Amino acid sequence: MSPTSSELRMDIDLLRNAGTTLKVISDDFGSANARGVEVAALLGDTSVSSDVQDLASVIRDFDKKWDDRRNKLKEGIDALSDAATQIADTFQKLDEQLADALDPGAGQTP
Repeated sequence: MSPTSSELRMDIDLLRNAGTTLKVISDDFGSANARGVEVAALLGDTSVSSDVQDLASVIRDFDKKWDDRRNKLKEGIDALSDAATQIADTFQKLDEQLADALDPGAGQTP
């Protein structure tokens, strides 16, 4: 049966799972360490060549910018995760309330 214009169907479990998956992704972003300083250090003595100094500087600069952007991405992913979870929770509660309204005695014990 396909939904009509007066029906709303939502896969609450799918939405809740999306929130959980986004949280895992966000945690991975948060635990990713900046590696630019380590990579720049692998270049060795930067005083030997201005090209090596330039390369080390570019690597450190990229690392800093990526770290800043990674943090912004993490914030956005956190917001999406929270929103998906809250929407799922709200629809679950609404569904339960509507079901109770249709059958007021269903939740009561004799």
